[in-house]
Amino acid sequence: MKVVDAKKLPGPPGASNVLVAPLDPDGAPRTVGPFALVAHIKMPHTPPGVLPVDADVRPHPHIGLTAISFLVEGAITHRDSLGNRHELRAGGLGATVSGRGAVHSERFERNRLLGGAFEMFQLLLAHPDGHEDIEPSFFHRSEEEQEISNREGANVRWLFPHPPDAPTGMPTNSPILLADVALESNAQWSLPEVPERAIFVREGEIEAGESRARAGQVVVVGPGEASIRGNGPTRLLAFGGSPVGPRYLWWNYLHSSLEHIESAKAEWRAGRVKLPLGDTESFTPCPPDDGRPLWRLNRG
Repeated sequence: MKVVDAKKLPGPPGASNVLVAPLDPDGAPRTVGPFALVAHIKMPHTPPGVLPVDADVRPHPHIGLTAISFLVEGAITHRDSLGNRHELRAGGLGATVSGRGAVHSERFERNRLLGGAFEMFQLLLAHPDGHEDIEPSFFHRSEEEQEISNREGANVRWLFPHPPDAPTGMPTNSPILLADVALESNAQWSLPEVPERAIFVREGEIEAGESRARAGQVVVVGPGEASIRGNGPTRLLAFGGSPVGPRYLWWNYLHSSLEHIESAKAEWRAGRVKLPLGDTESFTPCPPDDGRPLWRLNRG
């Protein structure tokens, strides 16, 4: 195992800990299983009617990936170009399977009206080879639909089914590790075995082999049996799965083909992409070509 400090990046207004994880020793981005990006977004409590509309995530496009929103606290309203509208609340998970192309927005309508705090994880998963350009779709899993295990001080909420089961609704037959874990002091948890896996420490501190990791750090876990222990009460997000091939990541696009990314840019800039039903008054413009870095993931 190795511990990697989270790399902080600019995030939405009020975001306290936006990270891209993990990083190779030389700083070259790569995936952990299919996970290309993990962002932890946290905003403080706001009174009713105070949260500005600029805090919303306006309509924006994706290709070649699944965008997952896991709500820890608060609520967001999801709309997409497929005609879906769904309010995601604490404990729930929404997944936009973009494939050949989808547009979605996430607005803080309930928090703006009623006030409150907000916290969520946003994750981008690369689609496996041969599935990058599938038909787009959306699915939701409420907290009540998720499996929960509680053993010897380790409470695990399985956001995707417990490996080796494969998740439904995703373009893969391989298991995906995605779990929200709460450890009591000195409690241990054994990680499921998937080809690649990592842990983001959300709160507290853990021991993993000979390493320690504190809040805001990532532990990359090697193959074989592995367990972690909480040094005091601890909250974690565990993620991983089967690796994918080389990918390019630019803005909201993730694909093995630069030509596909360039085509998606041109379509969005020309206004030829359908916006979400009921959310067409504003959108996120495509940044200039030099406005975002082009990342090569898993370049070998």
